[in-house]
Amino acid sequence: MFALRNLRHVLVFTLLSAAWPPASPAPFPGDSCPLYAGVALHYGFVIPHHSFIEYLLTSHIRSAEVIMGLKLNDSLYYQPRQGIGFFYSELGNQEILGRSFSLFGYSEYHLFHSPNEKLRGDFRIGMGLGYVTRIFDVQENNMNMAISAHLNAHIHLGFQCTYAVTPLSSVSAGVRLSHLSNGKIKSPNTGLNLFTLYAMYSLQLTKFPAEKKNKCRQPAPHSWMYEGVLAGGTTVIDAHTPGRYGVFMTNLTVFRQYHARYRAGLGMDIFYNQAYYLWLNSNNMYDWQPAVHYPRNVNFSGGIHCAPEVCHHRLVYTVQLGV
Repeated sequence: MFALRNLRHVLVFTLLSAAWPPASPAPFPGDSCPLYAGVALHYGFVIPHHSFIEYLLTSHIRSAEVIMGLKLNDSLYYQPRQGIGFFYSELGNQEILGRSFSLFGYSEYHLFHSPNEKLRGDFRIGMGLGYVTRIFDVQENNMNMAISAHLNAHIHLGFQCTYAVTPLSSVSAGVRLSHLSNGKIKSPNTGLNLFTLYAMYSLQLTKFPAEKKNKCRQPAPHSWMYEGVLAGGTTVIDAHTPGRYGVFMTNLTVFRQYHARYRAGLGMDIFYNQAYYLWLNSNNMYDWQPAVHYPRNVNFSGGIHCAPEVCHHRLVYTVQLGV
């Protein structure tokens, strides 16, 4: 089944998450230090979202992670924290699925904290690139229908609880869902979903200068903004059909800034998929089935979307949901 045939119903989902300042903005112990590092060990399994993946899995997975993050001055008020990380993981079958190595950026969002400020909960989202050691090959590894490219997108969502052991160190425990996929730049590509539990130790490395202040300004409320996007790439029809085909999209969104941190927009989209026409007409392969010939303009489709956004200084988190 051609994965891109539903371009008329596009869901662009980049996680929307906000962290409101608490009523009493006392700093979490250790938050006086902007630079911190952490090491985590994971244990879990590959989620068998297709039956053939369940057949391939032979073991649980073990993973390791190293992160380095930066807290702005307003982290004292539980604003998001950003950082980078490296993630290594088994994939449940070393011979067929191999292993993965990922480099990513992440943001953490405060959810709650205890009255004594030593325990807190955070939500985390991370995005980056992953390298998978074993991929689909018709001759040598034709059972791996999950991953067909060494280079893949890495996306993860997670929740963790952190306890401050000392003002400069903390321990965390959490749960994580990670996804690896090439977006069908090559086929087959069902992707892999990893579910892990983990424990982490973090250490604060540097301190804020007493006079340091964050001077970034938020957009002015009640203003109008316009945003245009033009994107392109390539895709394939399936693993057995040669050729690469262009895919393009453009959209225009009008935003209304109704708060220093929040804005919402409406927009329209135009999509083009060069492979769609070829795939539809190639399905006329049965004698008993009436032949249907599609025009070339079937490669084009359009839609409308809404786009709520959360702004944090120069970083914007958005959801685009449309039809």
